[in-house]
Amino acid sequence: MRWHGKALIAVVSVVAGALLRNAELDAGGVALKTEDYPTALKKLRPLAYLGDSTAQYLLGLMYAYGWGVARNDETADGIRVS
Repeated sequence: MRWHGKALIAVVSVVAGALLRNAELDAGGVALKTEDYPTALKKLRPLAYLGDSTAQYLLGLMYAYGWGVARNDETADGIRVS
C-alpha cells in the first residue's frame, strides 16, 4: 500500500472517531434534556475525561444542580482535564 493509501485510512479513522464522539455527545445532551440522568452520565462522563469541553460543561451542570448525582460544587468546578 502506498503512503497515500495509509494516509487516507488515517483520515477516515479520525473522521469516524469524531462522528462517534459527536453522536455520543448528542445522545448525552438529549438524555439530559429528557431527565434521563443515568444515560446522560454514561454518555457524557467519558467524553468529559477525554477533554471535550461541552461534555465537561454539561457534566459540571449535573453536579452543580444535583441532576442524577449528588450535588457537589467542588466536583462541578473540577471537571476539567486540560
